[in-house]
Amino acid sequence: IKRGLPQITSFFLETEIGKWSLVECLVTIWVAGALIALVQLAYQYYRFRILLLQAVTIGHEPPEEIMQILKENNMKKVRVVILSGQIVPAISGVINPILILPDYEYTNEELKFIITHEILHYRKGDLLLKTLLEICVRIYWWNPIVYFFRDKFLLFVEVANDISVIKNIPYNEKKDYVECLYKNAKLCSLYQPIAHKKAFMIPFTLKESDLKIRIFKIINYKRKSGKKSLMAGGINFCVLVIMILSGLFFVPEAYSVSNEVEKTTFTIDENNAYLIKNDNQYDLYVDNTYVVTLS
Repeated sequence: IKRGLPQITSFFLETEIGKWSLVECLVTIWVAGALIALVQLAYQYYRFRILLLQAVTIGHEPPEEIMQILKENNMKKVRVVILSGQIVPAISGVINPILILPDYEYTNEELKFIITHEILHYRKGDLLLKTLLEICVRIYWWNPIVYFFRDKFLLFVEVANDISVIKNIPYNEKKDYVECLYKNAKLCSLYQPIAHKKAFMIPFTLKESDLKIRIFKIINYKRKSGKKSLMAGGINFCVLVIMILSGLFFVPEAYSVSNEVEKTTFTIDENNAYLIKNDNQYDLYVDNTYVVTLS
């Protein structure tokens, strides 16, 4: 890094395209692409939200069992839209959430699993985090790492919600919850009319590879004691704070001296260099050898 990074930096700064340096051209393309992507994201969200609100308005009253589950979760303000087609259950909306359900005959137990899972996303702030993450993806549209991180974040919140749902149910109901996940994955295995709008919602199931990981975590989950869980959370929090503070105060920077500078200058070290006053001037000695007189 010490030797290579300055060379790369110099290449981008010194290479010119017309009147602009290469780095200025790249930054301009970056900013322009980010602005276009953000405007497109805002417009798509506006259109998607309008369509959902229209579906809520013209749709039928949700079945009583759905309203009862929402009432049990103290989420009566959540609006429900039931759409036809092979879609995945999801929730959308940071402030005024809308629960999206397919026009499919679920059992009461399956409805309870799905709705509880989606309500947890809203209560835990996952929708807000996902919105911020989508904005970051649009800003850093050129960086493949943010896309990888987005996918891992979605997997993380899904596993966390799965654990939150199953940790308070009897052990034998784990199997029913896994079957519910698998059933929804099969329903949505074909073309999904709203799959391209997943940036604005958190679906119940989507990727098959993630589903395998979720099922594995559910099957192997063991309930922890309150003290152990609190201790683990405290340790994780302390590690996170240390990492953030380290990033703020200890920033590694690439530093290198070019050959031309090394030939024409030298570093003064307190162990082998000193100045002796001579009238209004100073004589500089390095390693007991006179070098130059400074004004």
